[in-house]
Amino acid sequence: MEGEYFRTGKLSLSVPSANPAFQVGRPVGRGFGLDAVGTLPFWDHFSLLGKAGVRRVALDQDSLRTAVLANEALIQGKLGLGLRYNFSRSLGFRAEVERYRNLGPDRGIADTDGDVYSLGVMFRF
Repeated sequence: MEGEYFRTGKLSLSVPSANPAFQVGRPVGRGFGLDAVGTLPFWDHFSLLGKAGVRRVALDQDSLRTAVLANEALIQGKLGLGLRYNFSRSLGFRAEVERYRNLGPDRGIADTDGDVYSLGVMFRF
């Protein structure tokens, strides 16, 4: 199991100018998530990893002033695939690709599906 907390920088949103209900600032996103992670060792220090989970993303209400999104949070499902190299029993390197998809009724409000590519160092306690 893995948990995450994140806070993004200022996001850019494009909203059609024909819709006067939207007044877009530069929102800041924040949220948390929980993932189940499985690994499959396949050669010496290498492992294939897969993950599945959900995350909740909220936008800062002070910088996003819309009639629709002001009190909404997006619930996103995610799937990921990656490769891990273990330098030792407690230290490793990971390269991952994750796909995020909106879940629930907020899908029509904002289409924020996307892919995330990451490189990281992992330390096990």
